[in-house]
Amino acid sequence: MTRVNLYRPMHVGSLERQQRRAMRRAPKLLREKGIAVKSDIRVLLRNLGPKVETFA
Repeated sequence: MTRVNLYRPMHVGSLERQQRRAMRRAPKLLREKGIAVKSDIRVLLRNLGPKVETFA
């Protein structure tokens, strides 16, 4: 990789800083995953769920 110049060294923060960043990111990630799961369940119920007849 280094011979063809595809590798570039980059700065990596301390382990403590990485853990702090992960803890700040966790609530947003959980919200996003929760929304995705709800959406998946909604699609499954719409496509595979019981058929409900509507009466006018």
